[in-house]
Parts: sequence; structure tokens; C-alpha cells
Amino acid sequence: MNWILIAVFMVSFSTSFAFSETRIPTGQGDKGSYFLMEKSQKNGITRALTRRTGPSGTRFSLREFNCARQTFRYLSEGDTLSELKKRKLSNDRFVDLFEGSASWNVGQFVCKKQH
Repeated sequence: MNWILIAVFMVSFSTSFAFSETRIPTGQGDKGSYFLMEKSQKNGITRALTRRTGPSGTRFSLREFNCARQTFRYLSEGDTLSELKKRKLSNDRFVDLFEGSASWNVGQFVCKKQH
């Protein structure tokens, strides 16, 4: 069921990079730049598609955040959107966000208007 939701979520922007991106503030230790590409909310869970560009290349990640509990899980990731759509991670459990981590920065950004 979750994989179907991911597929439906991804179809909305699978044809191009024409959607808008918003830069996510990060700590000084990360040499990459993070961008929020898509965000949705349902039943208290915020889903975020992000792109990281840095010295090691570009990486796309799809995460879910429980903003009230400050937890998250990865749903998928890949070097391209196509790879991200094909790959499903087996992270069924939400884990705590740790201050200073990339996921913490993304979580703070996507959850900021919900607190």
C-alpha cells in the first residue's frame, strides 16, 4: 500500500523539473545544498521530496516526518528521480531526528509552520 502511495505521489512530477524548488537552510558542516521539491501532508504526517547537490553529486530523497513527535523515516532515495521512483527502502519505523543532521534540517524546514 505504501509503495502505491509513493508511486502516485511521484507521478505528479515525473515528467520534468518544471516544479519550483525552495532552498533549505543547512548547518555549516554540510558542503551540499538542499532543496525542497515537493511537500504534502496527510493524517499528521508530512512527506517531503528533496534534492541535495554537492561535491559528491546530486541525490534525491523522499522522507516522511511526524512533526509533532520529531521523528522521520526514509521512503526512497536515488541519484535520479527515476531511480528514486524504482527504489523502496524498508524503513517502516519512524526514528528520532537528531539536531544537526540533514534530516533534522529538512524536518525543521517542512515542519516549521505546523508547530
